[in-house]
Amino acid sequence: MVCLSGDLVRWFQLLCLSGSGKNARPKAMRRGLFHAPGRLIRRSRRLVVRVINGWPATKVLNDSYGRMALIT
Repeated sequence: MVCLSGDLVRWFQLLCLSGSGKNARPKAMRRGLFHAPGRLIRRSRRLVVRVINGWPATKVLNDSYGRMALIT
């Protein structure tokens, strides 16, 4: 399970992140991306992710969600 989760994190980095996020360490990603305070809401029959504006990784998260939408 640990190896699988490490591979999933790395693929997420390669496919969805750009810039310095592509080469970030897992500990930095855990602090900045995975623990980001946000809310998943339903609006006009679509799911929307809202992240707090003051969070340092808000732009990176919004860009990664946009890239994931292009993939799926």
